[in-house]
Amino acid sequence: LWYGREVRNYALLLAILLACAYFLLQLLQTPSSDKRTPLAIAAMLTVGLYTHYFMLFVVAAWGLVMAAFALLRPKSGVRPVLLAFGLPIALYIPWVGIMLTRLGEDRSYWEGELNITDALAKTFASWVAGHTMPEATAIQWGVVGVVAAAVGVGMLLWEGIRNGKPENSISAFFVGAWWLIPLLLYL
Repeated sequence: LWYGREVRNYALLLAILLACAYFLLQLLQTPSSDKRTPLAIAAMLTVGLYTHYFMLFVVAAWGLVMAAFALLRPKSGVRPVLLAFGLPIALYIPWVGIMLTRLGEDRSYWEGELNITDALAKTFASWVAGHTMPEATAIQWGVVGVVAAAVGVGMLLWEGIRNGKPENSISAFFVGAWWLIPLLLYL
């Protein structure tokens, strides 16, 4: 019964992430798009923050990507980015005390000393296989998955640079940051 509730939580979070990623890419590719896009992003990020604590990693990664593009493209404006990310953070502040109390009581989030090699291996394994196979096999497939993802992001970036398609470069940067920044924050 417990894991049934967890699955619903993760399914909702995935749906929120996918919808939000769509609108974020739309905002990156066409900064002068509909003014409701930043509000839609803010609403989805807020729901995601209240859905799962790990959404903080995603908000941090996407916030850094969006801030970089807002600063690199001053004509696109910083206001939509501030609205899209500032509003969810402001709406989540009342919950921060509860979250910190919960994380302090439940040590299962961060058990013992952090071994970076072990953490990376288990993270790569869980990205590719979850808990569906023995750990040693999952780690091997995890490395394959990470290499394949890195090659895919690199190819997308190269294609954007070579063909002069900025939307490919934007997508590659977005996907790469979405993949790398949460991992770095996790470690």
